[in-house]
Amino acid sequence: MPPRRAHDELTKSDVRKLLEASAAASDEDHLFLLLLARTGRRIGELLELTVRDIDFDGRFITTSIEKRRKAQRRKMFVDDGTLVQLRTYIAKHHLANSDKIFPRCMRVYQRLPMRYAAKAGIDKYFTCHSFRHYFITYLIKSGWSYDAIAKLTGHMSVSSLHTYDHAQIEVVEDRFRDVMRNM
Repeated sequence: MPPRRAHDELTKSDVRKLLEASAAASDEDHLFLLLLARTGRRIGELLELTVRDIDFDGRFITTSIEKRRKAQRRKMFVDDGTLVQLRTYIAKHHLANSDKIFPRCMRVYQRLPMRYAAKAGIDKYFTCHSFRHYFITYLIKSGWSYDAIAKLTGHMSVSSLHTYDHAQIEVVEDRFRDVMRNM
């Protein structure tokens, strides 16, 4: 079996283009990609979402994930714009409390990033997990602490966040250049 291809880093511009392309094609695909980008959740967490998991008043969604053979429930906070799109989608599709938000099989959703990258003219390799990297990197660049990010994204240890930290080398380079200018 050939080695897995490493995904390319998603930029803010890439995410914007992917979301624009998906919005023009499918409200379900768009909502799925939007939640990936705005919450940093894993694909499995989103695929298990039901209408009853959404607390519109509290502005959060409760997700379930199995880690180490143990089911865990986690809160994910959602911005107001995404909540509006969720509410609109649920009403449009007449979803009941027990209905899944994303009812298709996992493989369909796994293919969405590359489908919309092609439609948006982006020549990069993305997976659903690329959005998790994007989200965490964005928080790091915004000055969030590793502890806060670990809590928000459900990581047991802050050390595991280093694999997501695409901002780190840029920060190191900036600091290096500053030091060298003043040397």
